[in-house]
Amino acid sequence: MSKINDIKNNNNIIVCEKDLIVPKKYFPEIGAEAILHKKKIRIVQNANIDKVQYTIYYIGQYKYFDKNSNKYKYVTDKIEGVTGKRRYDDNTIIRAVKPVIKNEMTISYASKYARKNYNLKSVPSTIWNWVGVVEIDDESKKEIEKETKEKFSGHMGIDEVYDKKDGIIFATDLVKNTIISTKICDGKPTNEIIENELKKIKNEGFDVISCTKDASSLYINTIKQIFSNILLQTCIFHLIKNAIKHFLDWHRIIRNQIKIKLLPRGLKCSGNKLRQFLFRKRNLFLKRDLNKEEKVEINKIMDGLSEFKILRNKYLKFLNIFDSDNINEAEKRYWLFISDPIVNEKLPEVVEMLKKYYENKELFTYMLFDKSLWTKIRTTNQVERTNRKFRKKQKTHYRIRNKIRRERLIYFMYYFHNHNALKLTSEIKLIVVNSNIILIIFSNCEFLSKILAKKQIKLL
Repeated sequence: MSKINDIKNNNNIIVCEKDLIVPKKYFPEIGAEAILHKKKIRIVQNANIDKVQYTIYYIGQYKYFDKNSNKYKYVTDKIEGVTGKRRYDDNTIIRAVKPVIKNEMTISYASKYARKNYNLKSVPSTIWNWVGVVEIDDESKKEIEKETKEKFSGHMGIDEVYDKKDGIIFATDLVKNTIISTKICDGKPTNEIIENELKKIKNEGFDVISCTKDASSLYINTIKQIFSNILLQTCIFHLIKNAIKHFLDWHRIIRNQIKIKLLPRGLKCSGNKLRQFLFRKRNLFLKRDLNKEEKVEINKIMDGLSEFKILRNKYLKFLNIFDSDNINEAEKRYWLFISDPIVNEKLPEVVEMLKKYYENKELFTYMLFDKSLWTKIRTTNQVERTNRKFRKKQKTHYRIRNKIRRERLIYFMYYFHNHNALKLTSEIKLIVVNSNIILIIFSNCEFLSKILAKKQIKLL
């Protein structure tokens, strides 16, 4: 029979030993010193890239006299760094969950990855349970929070995303691409919740110069109330998106009023077929850059139906407002557009929308800053990207939607997203917190013997 010392360097399995036994030991949980009663064995499977590895811990069962019950009681010495019944140490757990919380790997794929690379047989539910006991070290937390605050550009974007019926508010740095703050709401966000969240951002020392938002009425008055001197910017992307709906309505009216039976050469269709053809091609009129074939096609339509040419012309003039090189040029193009009689007749909603944002001083705020920042601070696209990242995690990282898992998801998302965005050189240190799992103690080597028997190794 082979002894443990004889199989330490075996090609198939590695066995490590650690002796934690002392004759007497003081246990704080019972407030008394206990005497060694029996020697026991604890076997832990470790994650290892090359081969299966087990650590054998010799631990002790101690006995002490309990005066209250007037009899001897027993307590088992706990092993530092070992989580409990799953027989894996802290490094194993961290290695298994790191691809999920750092590299955004799906839970199921992380389970397969751990099996293939670490010889770790764990089902997806086990990985998720481990995510619950992993925590970011305080030092790593403080570094990321400090860097996020110190490198804040002053340009904030705010938006909400929904998980079931609950809203989650994300406030981000539009220039540095970092998450400033997150808030999970019970139900839809209210003005009071947003006000408290903005107060928290202000109290934490974020000096906000401008804030970009969508058309939601939740933000405008609340933001001005908390940050009195802030400059507001409505999202140009959402503004154009809303305007396109009205241009499409104009397009629908034009094609429904067509009464001619035949079009000029090159557009040989009539009646309902013509309307269907124009419906399929409607997006060409609202596309900024057309390729060669598309230009030929749209020119044929505009030559035959001049009102479509007017629609295309007014749409390009609308877009040109936001292509200006300075605020004076933008305001000039704005006034020319809203004073156009055709625009006022056909697109009164677009004119009203532009006037509203212009009067609220939310239309051209982005032009008050350096031109290199314009594309970043005039839309909430950066916040939307953060929302999409959360949506992806919703679909791939957890199947049972509950509050605890959602909080863990956003918690890790904040630190790892900001760590990557700030390009910090230091690694995020992960630790395993107390999981309150009862230790299972092996009174003999039966567990290890079964494993070694498969390798045709005998244990004494």
